[in-house]
Amino acid sequence: MTKMSAQQRTLGLVLLLLTITMLLTSCITERFRPTFTRAGIMRDTMFSVEERGLGAVMVWVTHSDREGYCFTDKTLADRARSLIREHNGEVLIEYRASGVLDSLNPCARAENDPQYTVYLGESLTTVPAR
Repeated sequence: MTKMSAQQRTLGLVLLLLTITMLLTSCITERFRPTFTRAGIMRDTMFSVEERGLGAVMVWVTHSDREGYCFTDKTLADRARSLIREHNGEVLIEYRASGVLDSLNPCARAENDPQYTVYLGESLTTVPAR
């Protein structure tokens, strides 16, 4: 077994740390993004429900023409379809911004349109109108 000199050990350690740093900074993960850019809750009346395919629906609200809220969960999509017909009050939509990991989402294609932003709906709750 050969002995390594102090310079070789230092160089090896620096290269190892540099490699680990490069790997960690190049990993695509949603956990490193600040939470304030990823989630929110909004209150408004539903304007329209648009079918997106594969069971997903896009919900448009009255006071915003720049954001759409996509629901891919079957239960929430069915709830949005029924609320547009039956509920006259407002709704609370808990949403999050989609990320790289959501690229297979049926609403991801609409995200490339610069005219509006697509958020992924996490919950849909009815509230009385103000």
